[in-house]
Amino acid sequence: MRNSSPVLRSGLTVAVAAALPLALASAAVAGPGISVSTTGSTVSVTTSSCTQINGSWGTASLLTSSQGSFAQGRQVTLSGTSTNQSAAWSSVTAGTYTVIVICSDGTTAGTQSVVVSTSPSPSRSVT
Repeated sequence: MRNSSPVLRSGLTVAVAAALPLALASAAVAGPGISVSTTGSTVSVTTSSCTQINGSWGTASLLTSSQGSFAQGRQVTLSGTSTNQSAAWSSVTAGTYTVIVICSDGTTAGTQSVVVSTSPSPSRSVT
């Protein structure tokens, strides 16, 4: 008689491995998330997810498609109040970018892609 347990176990392992990235992606945008908007060459991000620690709300980073980590992007400090924190980047050239917001407690408030076009018409993207 043939034992099929290893096949079943490997099938479950594959299923769990396939589901893990989805779970991690969901966790990255848990809670209110972030809202990213563009006006001309300015990209703005707002969130209500962060808590002020030692005078800091957190940091936002604007990454190009060739940059692989938060630290490689253009980083700006969040400012605001307990109900709304924001940051902005000016003189952003046309292209596709990723905005990541990390709160001062180390949690990720959200991640959002944004397209900056050369036309001055505003667009808005909410997660």
